Amino acid sequence: MQYYEGLFGGVEVDGTALRMHSAGGPVVATRLEFVTGVRLTPVRADGPGVVEIDVSDHAAPAAVHFDQRLSSRFYALHRWLLAVVEINAAVHRATAVPDRSFAVIDLETTGFACARHDRILEIAVVQLDAAAEVEDRWTTLVNPRRDVGPTSIHGITARDVASAPTFDEIADAVHSLVAGRIVVAHNARFDIRFLAAAFARIGQDIGLQDEHGLCTMRLARSVLGTASRSLAECCATLGIHNDHAHSALGDAQASAALFRELHRHDHPDMSTARPLAGVPGRAVAAPTHRRETATATPGTWLSRIADRAPAPQQRHPHGDEYLAMLDRALIDRDLSLAEHDQLFELAETFGIERADGDALHVAYLVSLAAAAWEDGIVTEAERIDIQDVAEHLGVSARTVDRLVSRPPTDRTPPRRGFELRVDDRISLTGEMRLSRSEWMARAAEAGLVVGSAVTRRTVLLVAADPDSLGTKARKAREYSIPVVHEETFGALLEAMQSRG
Repeated sequence: MQYYEGLFGGVEVDGTALRMHSAGGPVVATRLEFVTGVRLTPVRADGPGVVEIDVSDHAAPAAVHFDQRLSSRFYALHRWLLAVVEINAAVHRATAVPDRSFAVIDLETTGFACARHDRILEIAVVQLDAAAEVEDRWTTLVNPRRDVGPTSIHGITARDVASAPTFDEIADAVHSLVAGRIVVAHNARFDIRFLAAAFARIGQDIGLQDEHGLCTMRLARSVLGTASRSLAECCATLGIHNDHAHSALGDAQASAALFRELHRHDHPDMSTARPLAGVPGRAVAAPTHRRETATATPGTWLSRIADRAPAPQQRHPHGDEYLAMLDRALIDRDLSLAEHDQLFELAETFGIERADGDALHVAYLVSLAAAAWEDGIVTEAERIDIQDVAEHLGVSARTVDRLVSRPPTDRTPPRRGFELRVDDRISLTGEMRLSRSEWMARAAEAGLVVGSAVTRRTVLLVAADPDSLGTKARKAREYSIPVVHEETFGALLEAMQSRG
């Protein structure tokens, strides 16, 4: 609120509201008209001598016309009124909000504790102009350097983010996307505080606070009168479809479409929100990694090995170490991205060329087939098992058909699968389908020891996600301890029981 004193009274200016006080008698502002032809109508009169007029969205006047009653000082009051309106117009020009642009953000996170251990998994920014029309879109997965949390909610696995950039690698790009813009989000307090915490964690303060945000959840509740707080329900009210819910870009685009509709309504939050410091622009160059690119293909680690040597005439001298690594990696008949990397590093360390690896893979399948043929027949389950392994190793289906169609003619020793034994030490990590207490009870019943941490004595780590980036999983890989999914662990327990 600002007050200006005049010769015959004063004026209060509060935003776009003008309250005129006349000391020379009651003022009846029946018509205050700018030369542009815009008519200003009193919105409230508090009795003789005081009138309030809304003068928003108008330029300074060159002349003012009015009706004055009960005042003998016509010309002095005229000059005073001119000064009053010109003062207000100047204040309005000084405080007027320029055309503003927006940055609609959405985050997928490992959890809710941004000030503690939880991290961003995926971020998306949809830039909007002053009319809330889309200017640009940007998104990437983010490597949290820890467990990814509830995959059942956000759909992101450790495999998805293993090759994604860390937040410090994309921080400049994110800052450039939101700088100079008002940040918009559904449940804006959560996203703004999580994003600010991510910047603070790498030693940056971009000045992001609640006042820089507009919350579509809050706006929808006020403008639409909806009781629901979910993005899906708010969008459904306006017929907005989100085909990629719980992905950062899908939710950011849905929030942008919702905001575009809410932006047309006059809500107090629209005028109080402030843009973040900086000049609006596009993202600076930064690595990105989107969900659809986060996949692994069979034999990936071999494709990274240069094909330099001819077919080997005999097994590579370090072939047994390589095959032992395959044993550990293929317990669950799946290869995580971490296991792909381990196999590649092992091949590089031992000088195993592409041709060496291909030969070792065939030898591995031959030993599996020998084990299947021990009872004189290959069952359908055994054939499928060999076929699954072959797909992971990049071995052709023709080779598999040859191996399972007749017993091996050489004396290849059968390869035994991984087995758990009484008193073996295991550990558990992550949020699994069955509760941890259930798995601990089943393990104890089978005679296993469940440790709270992974040590060199641990023989197996059971993980909700074998690609987990958590401390236990990293330690298990460091010690060459197999990491398997809970279904595989269940099968190993059943195998223990069947052996008696």
